[in-house]
Amino acid sequence: MDKIEIKKALYDFCRNFLEEKMKFHSDMMEEEQKIANMYKGAMESRYDTFKEEAQARKDGHAKKVEYFLKLQSDLLSINPNLLNDDVRPGSVVMLSNVINFYIFAYITEDDVEIDGIEFTPVSLSSPIGSLIAGKKAGDTFSFNGKDVIISDVF
Repeated sequence: MDKIEIKKALYDFCRNFLEEKMKFHSDMMEEEQKIANMYKGAMESRYDTFKEEAQARKDGHAKKVEYFLKLQSDLLSINPNLLNDDVRPGSVVMLSNVINFYIFAYITEDDVEIDGIEFTPVSLSSPIGSLIAGKKAGDTFSFNGKDVIISDVF
């Protein structure tokens, strides 16, 4: 795969991941609302606690949907067809002998494998992201007491 294909694959992974999470939490919101609505009737006050708990769970899912919508908006501002020469949102960062990053957001604990290469999605606001923001291929930085070389940015 060439660099653009790798970027598109990472972008598509993030887009699909966010869509799945939003659908899951939207479905859960509906389910919790149904549960809350079940506790209506003459004995409503007896079931207020259950209703409140269901409503609280629904609100929790609503916050997650809102968070993932914000990330989706951020993702839409990234052009996966653009090769970057410095580290910014949408950049792929290859580090010598360490790990590779896709700069967007920390959306999963799992690495993403593209064409046999593992990438970790990270945010520029993360500790490692803030260290590499704006850097270019050939630049070095120190992380956990070790000097790391950025071998490529695209």
